[in-house]
Amino acid sequence: MPTVTVAEAFSFRVKEQEDGTPWIALEPAGSGLPGIKGVVGLQLIPGTSFERAEEIARLLDEAVKEVSYTSWD
Repeated sequence: MPTVTVAEAFSFRVKEQEDGTPWIALEPAGSGLPGIKGVVGLQLIPGTSFERAEEIARLLDEAVKEVSYTSWD
């Protein structure tokens, strides 16, 4: 079974749901990962403040080089 792995650099940005709950969106540096149409997001545990979400996003920006996606055909 052949596999295909692709990787892309992403920025992690804090967004707010309609109710004000913060979440982290992965914004691609380039065209994004093939096969993924739309926004990839991280849902944070309930009660996470906007300030804490920004801190988490900053840490992810500093520590994560790329996000990869592997598909099996």
